[in-house]
Amino acid sequence: MSKQKKPKTPIVPIVIPEEFKDKCNIIKNRILFLSPSVIDGEERECRKDDFESLANTNIGVGGFGKVYKVRHKVSKNVFAIKVINKKKILEHDLVEQIKLEVKIMYKLNHDHILKLYNHYEDDDNFYLILQFCAKG
Repeated sequence: MSKQKKPKTPIVPIVIPEEFKDKCNIIKNRILFLSPSVIDGEERECRKDDFESLANTNIGVGGFGKVYKVRHKVSKNVFAIKVINKKKILEHDLVEQIKLEVKIMYKLNHDHILKLYNHYEDDDNFYLILQFCAKG
C-alpha cells in the first residue's frame, strides 16, 4: 500500500491593522502575530539592525535554526536570539506549532525556563529574543 501524504495546513497571512503599520517591519508574508510590546504601543517591532553580535559564531544549533549571543544597541542588554528558518518551518508544516510555542513562551515565568522577551520576523526568518544564560 502506498502511503498518502497529509495535505499541508493552509497558511493564513497575518494582516497588520492600519494603526500598527508605522511600527511594523515590511514583510511579504507575515506568519506570526505581533509581539505584545508592539500591540501595547510600548515600542516598534524589532529588526536585525537593533542588535550587535557578541560572538564570532553561533552559540547553539537546532534542527530549524541557530542561536546567537547579541547586545541590544540602545538598551545595551544582552540576549540570546534564536533564528528560525521560515522555509524549514513551512516545509515541515510546523507553522501552528511555532505560533503556539511563542504564545506559550510569553506566558511562562519560571526561574528554570528561559524568558521570551520579544519576537519579530523578516521574509526569511523568525527571531525569538530570549534571556541569555551564560552557562546554558
